Amino acid sequence: MVNKPLLSYQGFLSKSYRLINKDRFPHAIMLNSTDGLPGVYLAESISKAILCSGTEKPCGVCNSCRLTENRSHPDLLYTFPFISAGKTGSSENYISEWKEFLSEFPVFLYEDWNIFLDSGNKQLGIYTGETHRITRFQSMKPYLSKKKVIILYMSELIHPVASNKLLKTIEEPLPNTHIILITNHYESNLKTITSRCQTIKVPTSLPKHFNSEVEQMNMGLDSDIAQIANNNLGLYSHLSKNKNEMIDFGNHFLTWLRHCFNNDIVGFYKDCENFASASRDQLIIMLESFLKLFRDAFVDVDLSVPGTQLTSMSRLAPFVNKNNAKGIYNTIQKVTADLHRNANTKLALFDASISIHNLLSVKSS
Repeated sequence: MVNKPLLSYQGFLSKSYRLINKDRFPHAIMLNSTDGLPGVYLAESISKAILCSGTEKPCGVCNSCRLTENRSHPDLLYTFPFISAGKTGSSENYISEWKEFLSEFPVFLYEDWNIFLDSGNKQLGIYTGETHRITRFQSMKPYLSKKKVIILYMSELIHPVASNKLLKTIEEPLPNTHIILITNHYESNLKTITSRCQTIKVPTSLPKHFNSEVEQMNMGLDSDIAQIANNNLGLYSHLSKNKNEMIDFGNHFLTWLRHCFNNDIVGFYKDCENFASASRDQLIIMLESFLKLFRDAFVDVDLSVPGTQLTSMSRLAPFVNKNNAKGIYNTIQKVTADLHRNANTKLALFDASISIHNLLSVKSS
């Protein structure tokens, strides 16, 4: 766990601690997060208070608090997406990797977990065997604390059959058991599950605390990355570890737009092929990051165009203007939304290329 509390989330956690100390904390909550926000950190902090044996929870010094911090508390169950090993497979086979991953990445993107597992093109998910593991955990009496906690990361990736079994767990909870679901795409969860959980929105870091939180996690402050991280600690961590890739992508991104402007069909078709060769999740991360730079440069402000080591948006200034900037932004935003819905990457980008060519032909009035 993060040793020191993140300043941006102290208010969030204080409200939860008050409910826990009054024994009024809901048995099932869903943390409605965005990829990169510290949902797991918040879930672990809440679990620490629930399992604490001190008078004022969390005390931070009792045996339960120390075990929770070490992710070894017997009354705390982690469940998360994993590589399927058939219907009976469960995340129990990957629990050592998960704990190692959380120690190395206190804040992270879902793509980081994919890379850590070296899953390649294999789809991660939460399958039926995992619900059997949850049921077995629930059926046992608490070993050390008075209560038990289940942390379920990426609830939107639960297999439909497993979702129906999990629904019964939420509808008919056993005494003194809490389940904390974390989702990065709230709308992708079954409504039957979301309707039975108390949903809590996870905020981004406060701008005034973001830089200090980056340094608190020993990530090193990089102004170029901070410009596009949008106060998202996990995104900042991912981009800072992959800065060279970001620079290469930035140059490729500008080349693609130049090919669109010149109506170089062969050129932007090859660009689409190159983009499609990257992993879908990584491509979405890169596109969304450069959308932030593009929006700041041409859509939201009418100031000098920024240039960073990642890419120089000033190279777009000759053909991006107030009459076409918003249309280009919306087109690229639509591509990322389509990719989230598993659209064909090459076709989605090629269609966007034609639309962007037409928009880049619009001259400033």
